[in-house]
Amino acid sequence: MTIDLCCRGDTEVAQPQSGGSPGCLRRLQRLLKARPTMLLRDGQVRHAALRRAPVAESEIRQAARSHGAGDLSELAAVVLGTDRSLSVIPSDRLGDASSLIDVLDHAG
Repeated sequence: MTIDLCCRGDTEVAQPQSGGSPGCLRRLQRLLKARPTMLLRDGQVRHAALRRAPVAESEIRQAARSHGAGDLSELAAVVLGTDRSLSVIPSDRLGDASSLIDVLDHAG
């Protein structure tokens, strides 16, 4: 049996032999292609990103402590990886920030 994905309003549903639309396929690809997410930038917590991510602000502080940072303002970035790991980049190690090019940033 073949299962296709089709869209109904804002919801994707799996149905046998439904013949999903191209727009629906794009939505599914966005759902399946996880991207790393910026949780902190230039010492400032991205609260909009935290609301979308399964991470508490206390986890950001714990990751900072684990990397020897006593002050969040010492950090250039904390990134939630697709595997739910937290990457901590100190300000003095940011360089040209090329490692952050693919990171989704919900400022705010």
